[in-house]
Amino acid sequence: MTFPSGSPWMFERNEIDLLEEDLDEIYQQHEPSIREPILKMEGRVLQEQLETETEFEADLALKIGSEHLLREVSEDSETKSFGKQSLKDILQTHASRDPLYERVYLWAKHVANCSHDRYKHDKAHREDAFRAFVNVKMIPIKLACVRSEFSQRDSVSGQIAKKEQRLCLTYFTRTLQALKNLAFLGNEEAILLFQEGETLQSQVQNERI
Repeated sequence: MTFPSGSPWMFERNEIDLLEEDLDEIYQQHEPSIREPILKMEGRVLQEQLETETEFEADLALKIGSEHLLREVSEDSETKSFGKQSLKDILQTHASRDPLYERVYLWAKHVANCSHDRYKHDKAHREDAFRAFVNVKMIPIKLACVRSEFSQRDSVSGQIAKKEQRLCLTYFTRTLQALKNLAFLGNEEAILLFQEGETLQSQVQNERI
């Protein structure tokens, strides 16, 4: 995933790249050419995620045209985006962090750590733990995409931002359901994460794109 360098979300790139690298590594571990999947369950969860991305991309292509899905930001457009900004304004933009994104990212990081630990030590809830682990990593990635596209202020970017918001909410729903299942037997950490996640999902859903 490449964000335009003129975007105020450029400072998120390192942490988003790390999330994407984590997911890429998980998918590579399940390549049939390398070895058999650790569990068929994991393959199902990953396939569900791939099918969701494909479905949303196909829907977007019908709305805006497939040629816009592979668009690249030229150096000229990047330069123009800075043209009317002072150095002070640019520095202030890149020094700030969106409060909602910050909360979502930290929550997702906590959920990933918790679910990974449960996956290793709780065989009875292994599927829920893996589902939470895989899906929660997509949430800050998609939210950062929403912010990046919305900042471009054109109709195509607006459609992409809406698609990324719907995906973000989809991964929220899947993560929260998994956390709810993990919390069913009284796991206090999972309960607290579920409650906080519901609040964050509502805030993302209520944002106007």
